[in-house]
Amino acid sequence: MQLRGITVDELPRYLAADFAAFGEHWDPGKPPGPFQAHEVERAIAVVDGEAIVGTGRTYSMEITVPGLAVVPAAGVSAIAVLPTHRRRGALRAMMTKLLDDAVAAGEPLAILHASEAAIYGRFGFAPATQSVRFEVKRREAQLRATPPPARTRLVELDEALKVFPEVFDRVRRSRPGVVSRPAPWWKDEFPSFPVPGVHFYVLLERDGRPEGYVSYRFQARWPNRSSSRIAVQELAAATPEAQIALWQYLLSVDLVDVIDAPFLALDDPLPWILSAHRTAQVTGVHDSLWIRILDVPAALSARHYAYRGGLVLGVVDDFRAGGDAAGRFALEAGGDGALCTRTTASPDLTIGAAELSAAYLGGVRLATLGAAGRVQEEKAGALARADRMFAGDRAPHAMTWF
Repeated sequence: MQLRGITVDELPRYLAADFAAFGEHWDPGKPPGPFQAHEVERAIAVVDGEAIVGTGRTYSMEITVPGLAVVPAAGVSAIAVLPTHRRRGALRAMMTKLLDDAVAAGEPLAILHASEAAIYGRFGFAPATQSVRFEVKRREAQLRATPPPARTRLVELDEALKVFPEVFDRVRRSRPGVVSRPAPWWKDEFPSFPVPGVHFYVLLERDGRPEGYVSYRFQARWPNRSSSRIAVQELAAATPEAQIALWQYLLSVDLVDVIDAPFLALDDPLPWILSAHRTAQVTGVHDSLWIRILDVPAALSARHYAYRGGLVLGVVDDFRAGGDAAGRFALEAGGDGALCTRTTASPDLTIGAAELSAAYLGGVRLATLGAAGRVQEEKAGALARADRMFAGDRAPHAMTWF
């Protein structure tokens, strides 16, 4: 087998192998979508003779971190190996190549969404954000207060693709964990929400300026159409008032029994904007974005810390690829920012690269990892100090799937 890049002409065969590994079918005669054809130079394949048997790629992305700095990240995607070629080193070879290339591109982080949770921990990734799923009993739900006047209107997809990205860009810079979206992502991924129903796009404007949007599918139930459901793809609001107004719209859609919102942040205020909490039931919590720190000094220097102080971390990295995150690192956090450098000083904490990645956005507490036996306190009080430093003021929320 050989590991190499692919050409644009090979994309149909590449996608066919990727889809087959996920139990789906790609028609080789179908042209690739805009996002699938984006940055083909960052796509790699494992080939056996002329056959593509493994796929993997990265996208040039950004992620907002605590303190609202924006950090470059390699968006890992399309990781697949055909069943005929498993257990032969293809996955490890691809992950090594992708992470090494990300470091060469100056990206201190790699990010992904994991199809199987057991795979990516051995490559230094860990879940760093979660999403919560709410089901709202629309006929019983009422807002606690009426939001300020705003205009909501249904728009067609072409207008949504012109206006929604600007609103999203404002939102993604205001919350840790949100991942940027290249322009081709909007054309390819956003309209293809994998849930049946008629797709609707709603724009919220205040004083003539876009302030939020919601995308959803209406799932009609026959013959009793009054039991229909709404499946929310995405609700993005640049202000708290816009979020309330968008829920006011959703609660006003007739013939709907349940509103299903599967991708909300852990700290979403939805239950608190309703007059009765129990009309919004949590029906699931699931991991979302996984992170792998590649450059520890760059990554830790980029974010803000809730508590000023110093800390020496001894980082263990069993998967030595992508620049090698192993070593000892001195972190100094102050009011003007933070600085992380390599050091020879004895560590206050010993932590794995995956565990440090899990805690990076503040969504997983270091105290929780310590209680799980996944962080070793070398000096008394160091874990409590580190826990205060890394804590976030908002739950990180990825929003973007890729």
